[in-house]
Amino acid sequence: MKSYSISEVADALAVHERTVEEWILAGELKAVITSRRRNSQRPRRRIMDSDLQRFLESRYVAPPAPPPPGSPKRALEGVHEFF
Repeated sequence: MKSYSISEVADALAVHERTVEEWILAGELKAVITSRRRNSQRPRRRIMDSDLQRFLESRYVAPPAPPPPGSPKRALEGVHEFF
């Protein structure tokens, strides 16, 4: 099973490492503690591939459906079209 470090996930999602840590602390992204360094308050964590995929699927927002063919365009107030 493939796993990722916090920095690998941050790089892949183009976010700061602290953002990934906040998702983990909030319970949005599951991580496994692999070891603790002596005299350190910060544990080492790994994110399993299946947990990352589940997280990404939960945050996916489908694009809006296109209007049906033949439906009138909604006029935007204050916008003038010149063509």
